[in-house]
Amino acid sequence: MKRVAAGEQVEIARKGVTVAVIGPPRRQTFLPAADFDRLWQSLPRLDEETLRAIEAARAEVDVPRDPWNS
Repeated sequence: MKRVAAGEQVEIARKGVTVAVIGPPRRQTFLPAADFDRLWQSLPRLDEETLRAIEAARAEVDVPRDPWNS
């Protein structure tokens, strides 16, 4: 664990076969809001036919009122 805490990755093997790899936690990387906005704005817009198809598909699905019951 000292080696892992120091940043090293350690393989755990059983009978010569790696069964696990222990390492330091990965740092989460977030996309800055300005970059996300640029990405969002660059996405192609959906045409009316596609929007109607999505709405029709959603109307056919029984969406639970409480998302935790799904």
